[in-house]
Amino acid sequence: MKREYFVTVILVVGIVVYMAILNYDMFLMDCSKTTSADALAFSAPVPVSTISKKKVRNETDECLPQYFPTEPMNFKELKLCDPHTSIFPFLYCEDDHTCMKCMEKYPWPLLEPAKILRKKIKENQESTKAKLKAIVEERGLKPGDSIVLMVVNHGYFYQFANWACSTIKHNIPAKDFTLLTSFDKETIDLAKKHGFMGYHLDWFNVEDEAAEVFTGGSHFYIMALEHLMRTYLVNLGYNVLFQDGDIIWRKNPMPWLEEGGEELDIQVSYDGRVDSTGPANVGFIYAKSNCRTKIYLRTLTDNVEFFIWTGDSQAYINTLLHHRRFRALKWKLANPKLFINGHTWKVGTQPDNFTDLDPYMIHCSWTTSHIDKIEKWKEVDGWYFSPECPLFDPDLLNGDACKMMKKMYGYKELGDCQKQADIQIAAKKAKENRGNGKC
Repeated sequence: MKREYFVTVILVVGIVVYMAILNYDMFLMDCSKTTSADALAFSAPVPVSTISKKKVRNETDECLPQYFPTEPMNFKELKLCDPHTSIFPFLYCEDDHTCMKCMEKYPWPLLEPAKILRKKIKENQESTKAKLKAIVEERGLKPGDSIVLMVVNHGYFYQFANWACSTIKHNIPAKDFTLLTSFDKETIDLAKKHGFMGYHLDWFNVEDEAAEVFTGGSHFYIMALEHLMRTYLVNLGYNVLFQDGDIIWRKNPMPWLEEGGEELDIQVSYDGRVDSTGPANVGFIYAKSNCRTKIYLRTLTDNVEFFIWTGDSQAYINTLLHHRRFRALKWKLANPKLFINGHTWKVGTQPDNFTDLDPYMIHCSWTTSHIDKIEKWKEVDGWYFSPECPLFDPDLLNGDACKMMKKMYGYKELGDCQKQADIQIAAKKAKENRGNGKC
């Protein structure tokens, strides 16, 4: 009995030792990323041609990790409606993981507006890139430098001006590296008047062309085109901070972002969300120009249908950031104490421990309208668009914005807001009548 017991123990120990040795060998194979055939090859002479090929592969892998796309992906390759691909449940199409079948059947047009936009982009991409390149080079910027990109229309210019006034107040030379893009020449002329770079995107009439094919308005086109501008700049070799207009700076964030850019591809502010829309607030996102971000951003803007379908660039961009093919992108949420987002306060409150914080940036997001932002900014002492600022101009405000500013800050220089509103309404009606051929 004892002998049989002893034999059994020996057999069990032998099996355990054998499995341990086998697993150890497999562990070594896995860590060195080789197959068993590769392991055998280590003991044999390696042809010179193989060494050269391996060297080239390593140089490529240094920028493009394994499984990372080597060129921009199309919708068939992305398969954003595959539940295993997307974090955004809106992107769901049971019969087609590429999403196209569901887009074709959607209640409002998706593919036709995308087709129009894509045609315009193709016709103008080379001239647009050439103009952008000329604008930033004239300012003395060169590939490897950082640029702030903002896209606003005329009605939102006063929010951009509030940011510009914050940089003036805190002695930040933002004019040297900030490019404003707009669809109307009046806004670009204003930006240039105050020393900023400006690009007039005049080859796509957002209001007219959007209204013809898409009843939901022009916002989707604006989202696609603003991210197209940063795609162009990144592909020209510039590191780009894309930010919304409802932001202020307390300190210059560019050195902080550039230092992070030594290790990271993308840095983005935290939106306080843990739902499927995603944690990244794409109203403040810094992308370093390299082979990974160039492919990622071209994939983002090549598939314009998803800007139109989701109606939310944040959901689409977060989905792509989490896409399995882009998991090797090195991106990080910026420190929320240094880059404060709008979810951390509301009217009547301040962010936690706000008086102890020394932020670079504050973003007045999480509001219903741009008028609400005027009141919300007061909680964090974030309203700089005042008579002391060189950009101050009451004519930039519509009637509601004027009234809110007067209510919150009492500037006498605003004049009669109701009279100003009546003048603006009359001018708008006259413009509409001219467009309809009426006198």
